Amino acid sequence: MNRDLSVGLPVRGLAARYAEAALYHNYNDIDVYIEDTAEGYRKLYAIVLARLFSADGIALDRVFPLGSRGQVLKAARKDDGCGRKSLFIVDGDLYLLGGEYEDIPESVFVLPRYCIENFLIDSSAILRVLYEDAPEMDMDELKIKCDFEGWFSSSRENLKELFVWFAVSHSLAAGIQTVSMRYQAICKNGDGDVDSLKVRLVVDEISRDLSVRFGQEAVSSALESVRQKVDESSCFITNYVSAKDFVLPLLLIRGRAVSGSKAANLNLKVRVARVCSLHGLDPIVERVRRLAAA
Repeated sequence: MNRDLSVGLPVRGLAARYAEAALYHNYNDIDVYIEDTAEGYRKLYAIVLARLFSADGIALDRVFPLGSRGQVLKAARKDDGCGRKSLFIVDGDLYLLGGEYEDIPESVFVLPRYCIENFLIDSSAILRVLYEDAPEMDMDELKIKCDFEGWFSSSRENLKELFVWFAVSHSLAAGIQTVSMRYQAICKNGDGDVDSLKVRLVVDEISRDLSVRFGQEAVSSALESVRQKVDESSCFITNYVSAKDFVLPLLLIRGRAVSGSKAANLNLKVRVARVCSLHGLDPIVERVRRLAAA
């Protein structure tokens, strides 16, 4: 679903946004514009992208949030860049499975996963960060008690079913506010487990609503289309489930319960961003290399 995160923010034209970017021309070799204005998002992006680009000697100190996905696409279409090399990045979101609503400009990079935080779903990195906050526990004990592999195994089918139906709703442009739902709606306990009954209730409600509004044939067709878009060779949770609103909060609930960490989620995510694997982000590196060479 298309999220308008700009509500309540001051209206700023492209000139003002480019003016902000101009302040960092001595620190950024390329101007990167993103869609999300949530707290901490700018820092997460900057950390991950700076790590990515450093091997190529491309400096990046700051990225610039523009607001909603639609605003980023609009800005990319109007971009004059003032001679600067610019890259616009939007989340894969439900568009990965439900399809795009409009053409994507050449200067826009669509993340191959749901959002930037999906690249923080790295059990080893999360354990490494939690280990710093658990002075009385060794790494092997922490790993066994957190049992992230067990969590993924037990959560996979429930989260897949949930986000497949979110994507069906998206593909039908149903307007169901699936993005307003958070992990609390499906969390079972203080260990961050997923409640299969809660997931089933949500899925059944979406299915009934869509069938009434669009007819069973249209819903079945959309469901089949979504399922065909799933890359079965990759981890569904890592690619298609919102890490921001579901996966990371649940994993951190689990990790905090074991380690006793008192750090806020945002603090933990920033620390994970500094050490997580960058696997899966090669396409954006190639895009930036082409931009730098142009």
